[in-house]
Amino acid sequence: MSVAIFSILFALIYFAINKSLKGNRGVALVISLSLSLLITLILVRRGFLYSYTGDELGSWILIVALLIAIGFLIKVAWENFGKIGLVISVILIWVLINQTDYGYIPQRILYSGIYEFIKNIWGLIILVILALLIPSFKKKESQRIK
Repeated sequence: MSVAIFSILFALIYFAINKSLKGNRGVALVISLSLSLLITLILVRRGFLYSYTGDELGSWILIVALLIAIGFLIKVAWENFGKIGLVISVILIWVLINQTDYGYIPQRILYSGIYEFIKNIWGLIILVILALLIPSFKKKESQRIK
């Protein structure tokens, strides 16, 4: 099971990073190997890192690694499929957030109200609007630089 999770994560992260780094394979390989290994270790052997770092830190490591992977996924969806791919990827991420078990989420996020807001339909609407606005700001910045 852990080999399957590692392989899937490695393939997805490598594809996303390789596309975003414009074919710099060495850097993409190192980053994707380390991220997929870290995510796999935390997901499959939940207690391994926690004996050294504690539950809270391990959950934060998992969330940061997943946010990096989600960022690369959204960037690849935007570059390859445009606004439609961007919206579909944000909706799929929102569905995954709604299916997430509470045990993987740090207590600070759970009880701050951010998690429940994002799980709400209004959270989805705001995430889609933000996802559509961010690339338009980047275009304006790149046009000003030239």
